[in-house]
Amino acid sequence: MRPSAILETRVIRDRAVVVAADGELDLSIAAELKARLVAAVMSRADAVILDLTDCSFIDSSALNVLVRVNHLLDGNHARLSLVTESPHILRVLEITQLDLVLEVHPDLETALKILAPVFPGAAELAARRPAAERGSRSTSTTRENR
Repeated sequence: MRPSAILETRVIRDRAVVVAADGELDLSIAAELKARLVAAVMSRADAVILDLTDCSFIDSSALNVLVRVNHLLDGNHARLSLVTESPHILRVLEITQLDLVLEVHPDLETALKILAPVFPGAAELAARRPAAERGSRSTSTTRENR
């Protein structure tokens, strides 16, 4: 089965790990999503952020990954945050009540600002990014499609 999404992982100042999804998060990509998020947790990052800005769909297998990763972080110093403004994804999070369990932010800049207490300099880092880059991810970063 061919994955229906492209996942990109980047580390910000060795303290926050951002996994960005482009496409649909479904069964075909769930195992890779889990592997990347668990690796982020195991890296002892202060923040694990799943950027769903370019994600058009999320199914129960991906939601299961989020619940399991959040459970791994339970009691840990790190946080799992989601970034999305998609009405469809927000509705799924609301129906499943994951919006009550996970931090959900409208954009990466906001997620980094809110993390400022555990990630000193996050607000400054987000503010320094050019406006054009804040709305979309850089295409110069290596993307994997498995």
